[in-house]
Amino acid sequence: MKEQELAFVSAVIYVNESAHDAGDVLLNMAAFLKDGFEKAEIICVNDAAPMHASDDVEAALATIAADRTSGVQLSVLDLSRPHGFETAMTAGVDLSIGDFVVEMDAASVDYTTEDIMRAFQKCKEGFDVVSGVPDAKGPLTSRLYYAVFNRSAHTDAKLMTEGFRIVSRRAINRAASSVSIIPYRKAVYASIGLPSAAIVYEPTAGKHIIHDRGTRVRTAMDSLILFTQTGYRITIGLAGFMMIVALVIIAYAITMFVTGIAISGWLTTVFFFTICFFGLFCILALMIKYLQMLIDLTYRKRSYTAKGVRRL
Repeated sequence: MKEQELAFVSAVIYVNESAHDAGDVLLNMAAFLKDGFEKAEIICVNDAAPMHASDDVEAALATIAADRTSGVQLSVLDLSRPHGFETAMTAGVDLSIGDFVVEMDAASVDYTTEDIMRAFQKCKEGFDVVSGVPDAKGPLTSRLYYAVFNRSAHTDAKLMTEGFRIVSRRAINRAASSVSIIPYRKAVYASIGLPSAAIVYEPTAGKHIIHDRGTRVRTAMDSLILFTQTGYRITIGLAGFMMIVALVIIAYAITMFVTGIAISGWLTTVFFFTICFFGLFCILALMIKYLQMLIDLTYRKRSYTAKGVRRL
């Protein structure tokens, strides 16, 4: 009989109606935890979505809960309203009690339980954050975003497309103590200074769900402002551009005055003020965004509200 791991492992899974194979994923995860670990738990985070709309989700939950010999605890965290997968996953991680937490941002996956075990073995080597990275190129927009982020961020680890990750309790505690609200878990884990690694897996036929594009764009913009110098560099660039334009127009005006040629004032003035106001409004927008996020991060409020927790 295969020897089981002694560590307590929590699997936090974001489940919503778009996960067409969520039932099979839950059953496979329960079997994997039952065979591989003495103590384990599964936390399904229901982001105020009708979970019964997914294929066999409720049936899978009932099957897992009925197996009292598995040693796998099962909980469903029902949020009171849609929060988005980042905040919903944070709520699930807060509820978890495992020594290590498997974070699955979707219940439709393109990796196997063997890949998860390989990542766990990497954790046992002393890494606090281990990511499962697909051996395939992600979308062009994602690659461009990560290139900008990694170039500008002051983090020890580089961000990349991930299918899942395993995080130690030490890393979770470090992340929770570093910020009051976690806007982007991947970026926070990369910035806490603990050892991290990645395992590369061959994507299976399963489709990893891409979450709402609007939510992804907002998360990406917030992360660039919070964790990188991108906003500062844009502000400096706009200010420098405005200064160059102003110097050129001043030199033109002086030249026209010295040579005695009349200045066509209205066109020059309109052009000058148009450029200046454009740059000014861009700078003000960035400043307002910074202030808004600083207020959100320094004011310690609960970022999610739960309707209840079902222990199955």
